[in-house]
Amino acid sequence: MRILKRLALAAVLLLLIGAAVRLPVLAQDGVREFSNGLTVSDPFLSFYESAPNPYLNFGLPISAEIPTADGRTLQFFQRAVFELVGDQVHLLPLGEQYYLPLEAAQAGDRLLACRAVGPDGYRVCYDFLTYYETNDGPRLLGDPIAEMEQDAQGRFQQCFRSGCLEWRPENPSGERVIPQELGTLAYSQSYGLTGDGANSSAPLAAPQSTTLQVHAFVSQALIPGGNPQSLYVVVQDQNLNPVEGASVAVTVHYPNNRYDARIAPSDVNGISQTNFDVGFYPFKEVIRVDISVEKDGLTAKTATWFRIWW
Repeated sequence: MRILKRLALAAVLLLLIGAAVRLPVLAQDGVREFSNGLTVSDPFLSFYESAPNPYLNFGLPISAEIPTADGRTLQFFQRAVFELVGDQVHLLPLGEQYYLPLEAAQAGDRLLACRAVGPDGYRVCYDFLTYYETNDGPRLLGDPIAEMEQDAQGRFQQCFRSGCLEWRPENPSGERVIPQELGTLAYSQSYGLTGDGANSSAPLAAPQSTTLQVHAFVSQALIPGGNPQSLYVVVQDQNLNPVEGASVAVTVHYPNNRYDARIAPSDVNGISQTNFDVGFYPFKEVIRVDISVEKDGLTAKTATWFRIWW
């Protein structure tokens, strides 16, 4: 019996030691170093990590802490600016500061897909509403300051007190709404950011890609034989930022042969696109398309498909 008790006690001690070892050393000191070499310290770090998805909500830090003449402390992130006043951390109202009115977008009468938010009654709809409700929108974005709008390129946006959201249809489902990088814009305007990001008080370091994510889809999931098909490939990094210049290889598997091609590298939006002709194949035949991408030694693969129809 004593032996069993000692074994059980030893097992518990090992678990406790293992849990302690797994704790990040930097996090225990209230400091965290990010992939671009910049650090964030408490209380900014605690505020950063309190977000549901810090990388998505705020992005990476792009400056060190910057004291101001009136006693505040600022730290810039890609998508936000943190402000320390006394012992309280606030978000600067970047949405109000940089909002430029665009053409109003029609949300329609689907009331179940929209919700009026804030004293001005602006509606938040569709994927914007999903993002707002699942990413602590009232605290991290504040009330909306405009309805959903559409720019000249057809991209939807909606601005709130502390930031603006935009809808990227090329992203996979669940990742199509992202905050605009207003923190980078604010830093650039405030500190005269140069082309290489050099600044003596708060250097900007471009985030490095450590992994690639690739998604692909065709324009026609059901297509008659003998028709042209379009393939779209979206390449992103670990933070869902677009990756430019990734090489893209495509293999289309037909019933009796295959089509291999290297298509155009991903553009500034992380997108590569190609067209190809679909031959005449049996009705309901499923055609698989394999895609592989590579950039700076990083690789990723995905696949999509379409079906021959009438």
